[in-house]
Amino acid sequence: MAEWSRETLWRQGLFLEDKSIDKYNLRSEEFPEKTVVIMASHDCDLPQPPSIEPYFEVIVGRYIDHLDGACTFTKSPRKLHIEIQTLEGQKFVEFIAKDKHRIDKNHLPEIIPNLNLQLDVDSLREFKRWLSVRYSRSSFANAFETRLKSHKLDKGIAKILQKHGELITGIFFEVDESQEIKHISPEDTYLLDITILYSTNSDPNAAEVAAQEASDAITKLFKTKLFNSINRAWKEIELRFCDVISDEALTYKQSTQLKLWRLDYISLAEDPPHPIIE
Repeated sequence: MAEWSRETLWRQGLFLEDKSIDKYNLRSEEFPEKTVVIMASHDCDLPQPPSIEPYFEVIVGRYIDHLDGACTFTKSPRKLHIEIQTLEGQKFVEFIAKDKHRIDKNHLPEIIPNLNLQLDVDSLREFKRWLSVRYSRSSFANAFETRLKSHKLDKGIAKILQKHGELITGIFFEVDESQEIKHISPEDTYLLDITILYSTNSDPNAAEVAAQEASDAITKLFKTKLFNSINRAWKEIELRFCDVISDEALTYKQSTQLKLWRLDYISLAEDPPHPIIE
């Protein structure tokens, strides 16, 4: 075992070499030949000696053929699809939060990063956000969630986002104008405002079109499920609007009022709106 030193080449988001993956028995049982392993521990924790930080954490992932839009941009706190740079060019990787492993910190000095695999700046930022949202993601009232799921609206939204996922960075819910209100009967509706955030990184025009298509599809979904065209009344959840906005136009005030809706969110009965800007 190598002698401990506070000087380390390791940073969060770097990858392990194959020989270290094998040495520490980290290969995926289901996809052994597609295994990739990434450092999950924070940059500030990595130089700390084992007496302070006894372990470092890695996440076992695998190469995939294509990105699932529902798993990009931290839409799911449990699964992340992300691009990485390799000697053979761009590839895609899937990470699952539960596939995290702890390794004795004393072994870290003998493990060398695989610099043939890299996350670019945007992908590294996305990976860091994904690690944090598992513990800080916004949540919604149980009754609201129940109404959403009883009509399979959550799955419907997920399916719509999956089609446009790589251009849409997030979808935000504001329920009852951020007030805590109890609703009893189906006629006593939750008021829901939706904002779809689209990316301006690569092709802003295509992203705006995709976001508007998603907005139209979500509006149609809610009206089909919950709007009575005869008496022109909503039941359970009233969708007041579904707007689109670019990631450059979202204001700080909006970011503190809106709650990021994730495909795998966990509800809490009493939870104040959670800011989405770090």
